[in-house]
Amino acid sequence: MPPSVKLYLKYGLPVVAKIPPYPKYFNLQVRGWKTGQYIVLDHPTEADHKLARVIPDGRCSIRYVSEGMAITFSSITLATLKRPMEIYVIEYPKTVANEISLKKYRPTKTAVSTLVTIDNRLEKGMIWDITYAGLQFSTNKSLSLEQTVSFDFEFFTGQKFTGIRAKVKNKRVELKSIEFPYLYGCEFIDLPYEKKKMIQNFLEYCFKQWDKIRREEQSNLSGTAPDEKDTVFY
Repeated sequence: MPPSVKLYLKYGLPVVAKIPPYPKYFNLQVRGWKTGQYIVLDHPTEADHKLARVIPDGRCSIRYVSEGMAITFSSITLATLKRPMEIYVIEYPKTVANEISLKKYRPTKTAVSTLVTIDNRLEKGMIWDITYAGLQFSTNKSLSLEQTVSFDFEFFTGQKFTGIRAKVKNKRVELKSIEFPYLYGCEFIDLPYEKKKMIQNFLEYCFKQWDKIRREEQSNLSGTAPDEKDTVFY
């Protein structure tokens, strides 16, 4: 028997489910699973809180983000229960339709102000994008390749970072920018685990918002605008 695919499941993990014939997406949570056999989810409900009618053996598609991975897979309904708990049981997939590592995903744009420590002096700067491995920022100071700097900044989601060390890996001059003409790509140095986790959470949040906007655009184009009462993307 081939090994089961890794799904990065966690109890309480939010997932987005597309369950025909409904044109909408349901916001569910993982309630349990047995690797290679089944996954237990909340029973989908309609806008009036009534249980949605799920077709036996019907197909569904599931999307979510967990541990820095964006996962999409198709499955089939195995069972639904109303008592003692309202649950929806689907088959554990044999394959994953789409798997995106946010660690390798394109840089996430941020436009966050930062204080940069350069040669023991604080300078103003702007962080333009960030990944798991590093960031891109601009300042009005000329730096050398391999020079070490540190950053203090705060994401719009509230995560604060102080003393984040990084090494300059590339640079260019943006003459159209008067305030911060020097643009640098930096690689993090010995980033603590808790800070990596904070960056992971931020990147996952941004990916979910991007995915939400994309799905709303698709719904508008197809004429099936989502009902916010029973359709939550993330």
